[in-house]
Amino acid sequence: MILKKVLDLKKSIGDYRRDMNKLVINKDISHPDFLKISNQLDEELSVLQKMIYEIRSPQI
Repeated sequence: MILKKVLDLKKSIGDYRRDMNKLVINKDISHPDFLKISNQLDEELSVLQKMIYEIRSPQI
């Protein structure tokens, strides 16, 4: 279950990064769509960081 979630996050993060690169090329870094995707990417990275922290934390 955890592995599937990590793999899904990895794909999602890659997709967001690719979309951001396309927007920078076609529009501008200040475009509302770029900011929206950037926020979504931040959320996904935060979830991934939280999962890594929980996995590495000693279980008492």
